[in-house]
Amino acid sequence: MKDFPEYSDAELWGLVEQSNHRAFDEIYRRYWQKVYREANKVLRDADASSDLTQEVFVNLWSKRSTTSITHLPSYLSGMTRNQVFKYLRNGKIAQSHLARITQITSSNHTEQMVDLHQLEEMYSDGLASLPDRCREVFRLSRSEQLSTKEIATRLNISPKTVENQITKALKHLKAVLRVATMLVLLLFS
Repeated sequence: MKDFPEYSDAELWGLVEQSNHRAFDEIYRRYWQKVYREANKVLRDADASSDLTQEVFVNLWSKRSTTSITHLPSYLSGMTRNQVFKYLRNGKIAQSHLARITQITSSNHTEQMVDLHQLEEMYSDGLASLPDRCREVFRLSRSEQLSTKEIATRLNISPKTVENQITKALKHLKAVLRVATMLVLLLFS
């Protein structure tokens, strides 16, 4: 019997489907770095990319008995893209900017603290300045936590349009929060 590093991806996946932990460990060893790099290329956040990579492999293990994989690298790449999109869709980037602003304001003297109400107004103004359809898609995604497919069905538009509108809204809000961050830094310098 040969060692696991000598097995092909297809052979390893066949063993993983039978819940072989050592075969899964070999897949993890082979592809962890590739999945991490692909996630980090988009997220540019080491911690988030590492967490996302772990989620990819946890999901891979969870789906081992129900998933047929013919080309493991392509499958992992698709899973990674989906996890990255899910991460971005859930507004983690915007939330991290809000957390950073909160951290900056709380670490300074009280007389220098930015009124949180003003920051919330900037965020609200950013939302209000979005086109109607874009704002509605973003609201359904964030406030009602509907999936892309559910939003597409409700608004009678394609899922791709929903994705594009969410991406547009996140880019716009990220720019608004970047301006807010710059204002905070100017006030405290």
